[in-house]
Amino acid sequence: MRLLLAGIVATLTVAGLATLKPDVLTSDEKTAAGAIQERRIRADVRFLAHDLLEGRGPATRGDRLAQAYVVSRYEAIGLEPGAPDGTWLASGGDGATGGSAASTGRLAGGSSFADRT
Repeated sequence: MRLLLAGIVATLTVAGLATLKPDVLTSDEKTAAGAIQERRIRADVRFLAHDLLEGRGPATRGDRLAQAYVVSRYEAIGLEPGAPDGTWLASGGDGATGGSAASTGRLAGGSSFADRT
């Protein structure tokens, strides 16, 4: 069920990007949008939803594997760590009590992002 839902979301995302008017996007945005591949999104979702990650509960082996996977994907697309200590993860709690870490990074133009994992 998760894969079906993820596939629908990926398809709608790709379809939505395809309907944007060319004059709405900058040259860099067009390049970035062209790099989005449905098969890559499906592969990412398939891995992150797999039972091998043991549900990705806080402070579990599956959680650490998912974090490592997301960090490797960030690095693959050229993002840089953005946490205060120069790493990818900013502590959001000890994990054992339901807290989670936030991955933070910087885009090429210097703007930052944060994504709760």
